Amino acid sequence: MRSYLRKIIIRSTKISLLSLFIVFAMTRIALQINFLNPVSRAIGNFSFSDLYFEIDSESNTQNSDITIIDLTKVYDRSRIARTIREVTMCSPDIAAFDVTFPEYKADPELNDTLFEAISELSNVSDVIVACKLRKGSQKTGDYQKIEHSFFMPNDYITEAPSNSEEVRAEQNTRKTYSWYTHDGDTLLSLPYAIACHRAPEIKDTYMKKREFLINYSLTKFNVIPFDSISQHRSLIKDHIVIFGAISDPTDMKFTPYGLLGGTIVQAYAVQTYLDYYNVYTLNPIVTFLISLLLVILTDMIQICFKTWGQNRKSFWISRLSQSVFVLHILNFTWLSILIGIGYQLFFGMTPHIFIDLRFAMGGIAMLVESRLLYETISLIIEDYRKKYNNKKRKE
Repeated sequence: MRSYLRKIIIRSTKISLLSLFIVFAMTRIALQINFLNPVSRAIGNFSFSDLYFEIDSESNTQNSDITIIDLTKVYDRSRIARTIREVTMCSPDIAAFDVTFPEYKADPELNDTLFEAISELSNVSDVIVACKLRKGSQKTGDYQKIEHSFFMPNDYITEAPSNSEEVRAEQNTRKTYSWYTHDGDTLLSLPYAIACHRAPEIKDTYMKKREFLINYSLTKFNVIPFDSISQHRSLIKDHIVIFGAISDPTDMKFTPYGLLGGTIVQAYAVQTYLDYYNVYTLNPIVTFLISLLLVILTDMIQICFKTWGQNRKSFWISRLSQSVFVLHILNFTWLSILIGIGYQLFFGMTPHIFIDLRFAMGGIAMLVESRLLYETISLIIEDYRKKYNNKKRKE
């Protein structure tokens, strides 16, 4: 029995490795051939975290802490200043600007009006103003140049980089960065700075590593148009208020829920930090080993199913259990179970664990074809051995 089981495990391991190799080779080919660019973009853009957030999209919750003041298409600094003053009268806890004011306007009165309004706001709230980092590496977080608003630096106003994850066109923004460096100084990112002002005890929590997966669990943030402040005072008082654009065509980000304004993505990042939503992502070696084990387990499940079918007296059960179509249905059911397990690890455990199942799913999907290929290769090798042995005997 042990010898039989060992043979099955060895055979399943070989078939699984072959299946994973085919998936790897096909992926590399898709990434290298120009006319397969749409395929390579789809492969590069897909993540199981997006799928998990889609599954979780029905649990829609209203966020009571974060309010966004929508400044889409508001360019007049006097009008922005008036909106800021109206917000000041509502006494927010934190006021953050996901917008920069880098240049002086020709009319100095506009500059003074805006600066005075922000200064008045800083008397009643913690004010955080965005800056932009240029000429650097997102991977290391080190940048050479910084773009300030015209009134910065200022002792009473905090400045924080609002740089978001740099991704290719049509690729989802999935990560937030807690800090950057510039001239040897560590700068907290805009969402992390907001979260730290709201909950100072978390400041050291996210400093050991820079990048974190944004928690896109579907949340409806309070959004107030710039000209409707007085009607929504209760959504501003003691709240985190973020000034920004939610539908500016130049600042739209792809997310698991489609296109969202950059300011909404920043709000999701703030909520991620406040919720202590730290996802532990397995390293590539562990991911490969798990993928291999899952494919081996799938092959053994298929072997057990086919053996069970062969031993049935029913003609139809015996035949259908050997059908490639039925095996694909079995694969689909098993894949659904694995996705459910991945979803529970991602949302239901603490710490949250993310396993990238793409490689495993590809290997499982190719398992039936890989088994046929393995059997063909085995027959060819066996035939070659017989011919070689016959030739040796004749000699």
